[in-house]
Amino acid sequence: MSSVIQEYRQKLSELTFNNGPVISYLTQLAKSHPEFADQIMDLISERIFNVLPEQKLYTLYVLDDICKTVGNPYNILIGDELYKIFVHVFQLNNEFIRNKLVRMYETWKIFTIKNTNERVFSDDQLSKIGTFLKKAGYPKNEQSTPTLTQPSLPQKPIVSLQQSLINDIDNLIPIFEKQLRSDMMNEKLQERFKALNSLKTMLTTHEMKAAELEAIKSHIVNIQIQSTPVTPAPPPNPVIQSPIQKVNPAFQIFNDLILSGLVKKEQEPIPGSQPTYTLMFPEIKFSLTQNQTEISLEDLLLQSSSIPRSDYDKLKFTELMNVSKKSANNLQDFINNNVPSTAMMNLLYDAKPSKCSICGKRFTTDYDGTNKKRLHLDWHFRMNKKLGVKGANIQSRNWYLDDYEWVNFNDDNLLDTATENSTDQQQDITTTNEVNYVTVPSNDTNMNNRCLICREQVKAKYNDDIGEWVWYDCMRQPGDKNSRKIVHVSCFQEKKRSADAELQSPKIKRERII
Repeated sequence: MSSVIQEYRQKLSELTFNNGPVISYLTQLAKSHPEFADQIMDLISERIFNVLPEQKLYTLYVLDDICKTVGNPYNILIGDELYKIFVHVFQLNNEFIRNKLVRMYETWKIFTIKNTNERVFSDDQLSKIGTFLKKAGYPKNEQSTPTLTQPSLPQKPIVSLQQSLINDIDNLIPIFEKQLRSDMMNEKLQERFKALNSLKTMLTTHEMKAAELEAIKSHIVNIQIQSTPVTPAPPPNPVIQSPIQKVNPAFQIFNDLILSGLVKKEQEPIPGSQPTYTLMFPEIKFSLTQNQTEISLEDLLLQSSSIPRSDYDKLKFTELMNVSKKSANNLQDFINNNVPSTAMMNLLYDAKPSKCSICGKRFTTDYDGTNKKRLHLDWHFRMNKKLGVKGANIQSRNWYLDDYEWVNFNDDNLLDTATENSTDQQQDITTTNEVNYVTVPSNDTNMNNRCLICREQVKAKYNDDIGEWVWYDCMRQPGDKNSRKIVHVSCFQEKKRSADAELQSPKIKRERII
């Protein structure tokens, strides 16, 4: 399954121009694997919405060819998405591509699925697209101008696109032969000459599709441009140049406001419609006082922001702004030649002078940093205690993170995962004034027990209030009637919290790379 979808995704990424062979291959691949129809349609829709505007039409050609050639289930799965895709491609492209989309829509109303009498798409979908095109003024009716008819003159014969390409190749071959006679050792000319002969043979022996002919036409046009000899132009007659019109700076400022988002522009996809502009006010208003006539961008952002920052965060923000300025022109040169400044060294060491003596993790000296260091040392104590217990459950860890965990990894939580969980557990425990314990059964002579989650040994203590031996900070496993199966309250809450987080997180499909 993964190999087919991976191959289809790779071929779609190669469709950066109107490539007929690639489109045919994608159609045959979809025809051979109808069991992956859902995934294939998702790949096509995703590429149409995310690719550059000038490349959207080529992916739409793939959808058109699949629905006309294969039909069910692809034309049914696209459903209402066909209207959204058509409108999306139509709105983001120029007049030339819009006319191609209109011609494609006209074929949908006439064509049937290959070897069947069924229509490609339903009438409801086509009617919605037709209503949109009428609202946008398409297809445009060509205004016929009164002309004098000349019945005596014969009409010119209509030449097909394939025949016209053959004629163009016949015109190019003598030009290349002349260039080869003058330069026999030019390998590029020889390769182009062989390519022209192979194209002519293919056009004369095979009937090509419209998409393939368009790709060949664009290739021949490029060859014509490159093969045309450049003749030195005669010296031009002195022409009085008209003065260059100066652009009004107000228009430039207005365009900058639109790009920055302070002015919102809305316009209907109807030719000739006037856009509407809306002024967007910022959420936080900042004004300079009399003593702040000169202020840097860093201070402006720090003062206007509503996010509370510590001294360390402010220093870190200032240094990052300086680094971004220095690396704006040439990042590689900055990486190779940058020498850390004193302020940068202070950011690395003096800003976090408090250091953990066990692992070397650094903390600030303020209240927040002191509290984090205390919780961090508590975590070390619990880990050392757990490792020192004989017979405790040995827990393995992955040496490397996978790609999804690596992207979402936060360095601040490197050694504080258990610490943060423990603080949450302490908050949960403090909210309830009840003391959690499990009474040792009266007929049980073994006072020692183990937590089913962390496998730590739990010793029984005597409770004077109830006059029984109990296991403190423990609870029975939910749904288990055996009175000796217990778990720590903190372990149970941590397990439950991680399970809830997994349910709330999006399901990511991961594949093992061999």
